[in-house]
Amino acid sequence: GEALREPILRLDQANEFLLMGLRLKEGINIDRYENLSGKPLNPNKINALVELNMINVDGRILSTTQTGRVLLNAVLRELIPD
Repeated sequence: GEALREPILRLDQANEFLLMGLRLKEGINIDRYENLSGKPLNPNKINALVELNMINVDGRILSTTQTGRVLLNAVLRELIPD
């Protein structure tokens, strides 16, 4: 038999993509996140995290810095919308 499946909301899918993708050295494609979530990441939060050397933005790729990887949970709490 097959277990029942529960659909995952698009925002939950996007947040999971963000959570898992920023743990990878390659980071995430911002466009893919925005397509999944239906809304953009907060540019003010991105800029603040770049200034703190927590994340890098290279074109449309968002990745964590070495410092950001150490503090990744705090970085993700800032990026995931309420």
